[in-house]
Amino acid sequence: MTVKTYKAIDMQEALKMIKRDLGPQAVIISTRKVMEGKKAFGLLGRPMVEVTAAVDIASPQETSAQQDGARQAENGHKVLESLRCELNELRKEVERIFRSVQDPAKQLSARLEAELDEMRWWASRMVRQSASNKEGLAAIFGSSVLYRLTKHGVKETHAIQILSRVEELLGDQTSEELFLRKVEEMLLRVSKTVDPLHDTETVKPRVIAFVGPTGVGKTTTVAKLAARCTLEQGKRVALLTNDTYRIAAVEQLKTYARIMGVPLEVVLTPEEISQVIDSHSDRDVIFIDTAGRSPMDEGQVAELESLLTTDSRIKTVLLLAAPTEPIALERAARRFMPLNPVALIGTKLDEASHLGSLFSVSVQMRLPFAFFTMGQRVPEDIRVARKEDIASWVLWGLPLFYAEPQMTVASG
Repeated sequence: MTVKTYKAIDMQEALKMIKRDLGPQAVIISTRKVMEGKKAFGLLGRPMVEVTAAVDIASPQETSAQQDGARQAENGHKVLESLRCELNELRKEVERIFRSVQDPAKQLSARLEAELDEMRWWASRMVRQSASNKEGLAAIFGSSVLYRLTKHGVKETHAIQILSRVEELLGDQTSEELFLRKVEEMLLRVSKTVDPLHDTETVKPRVIAFVGPTGVGKTTTVAKLAARCTLEQGKRVALLTNDTYRIAAVEQLKTYARIMGVPLEVVLTPEEISQVIDSHSDRDVIFIDTAGRSPMDEGQVAELESLLTTDSRIKTVLLLAAPTEPIALERAARRFMPLNPVALIGTKLDEASHLGSLFSVSVQMRLPFAFFTMGQRVPEDIRVARKEDIASWVLWGLPLFYAEPQMTVASG
């Protein structure tokens, strides 16, 4: 395998350099912004893009075939690009026409319904507050923050418990700013985190299986953590998978494994998984990627349970996608609890409007957060879970996670 680093004024120019030098089969490993020719104190530098790419060295016959395929792909790409431009223009025209004829009454109706919902909620809260004879600033601020938390997806019972503690702590001697600060502090205290990769045990290898519903991003998350362990921490890693259901699932993980230089094994039975773990006893960490299981299918989850719970060395981590509806999140968490997960990974934060639903699942199931993912880039788009982030995101909302070019095959 050949690995090279390139610097260019932008990503498009870097991809051209990579394709020209390494060919169309090159794979982007990492990207970062650098300052070229900067002087003292970082002044007068020119912003550049630094891209690291890799490619397997092919035989002359394979190279010739790849070149022929590249020429055909390039011709096809030009045709597709032309069609794509025409389709985009057509879509814009259709959207313009649709907006021009859209009934304004429907928009007004939607706004009025949203306002009525908020008025009903406030009326309900006022009735409950009056019945409990609670008055004063703390109760008023509490009602306002309760509305905010429930809108951010927090289960109402959890929000009420948190706010009740704050109201008892502050009494009526408070202000809105102080009340919000105390709510954030209480959220921080309630939030739980853990790092399943932290070396607190002397027994090696550490074996972690990633489980969860279909489509939550298990394979990509495995690749991100494996890359961090190998490239940033210098750990010896092995990858296992039993995901033979999805087309090209094994091939996707095999590509990541080849780039990182780590072994990959396919395991289908409890006996096989124990044998493979034994054969990689010299590794620091073993990651197991599993096939997605529908929370509605009890049999599939039971099958996964029989695979992972027979070997006590295996620790499971549950992955749930933040954009999922609250009821579906809770149902999925309950279905996977027999696998005894030790931590929770929240995925697809870049596609979500709030974190509150995941937070409530973490509280209700007593599952500490381990990591959050917010994009497709390997290994960049993953963060270690921090209590400060959780408290801030639950109260104030998720930040914007700007997506940058993801790991792709270089093309013209």
